[in-house]
Amino acid sequence: MVLHGNTPNGQWFKANPKLIWFVTGGSAVLHGTDLGPFGPLSKPGSHGDFLIPQRGIFDICQAFFEPFAEGRHLTVVSREAHCA
Repeated sequence: MVLHGNTPNGQWFKANPKLIWFVTGGSAVLHGTDLGPFGPLSKPGSHGDFLIPQRGIFDICQAFFEPFAEGRHLTVVSREAHCA
């Protein structure tokens, strides 16, 4: 299997999964806040033109990204995250 597409800033990528596991349960806490129940989201997420699967998948892969070209790709602006 080969995954390919564009990142949100427009760079092209290709990923070749080598090993894949399906996650059947779990929990997550961020800065002491429970992130909610395990399961699909009410609104599916995406990363650029890649739709994020609605079930837990963990993989080990080899990934390749197009070199960043100023003026052709969007520049990432860092913002400090604020958690309540």
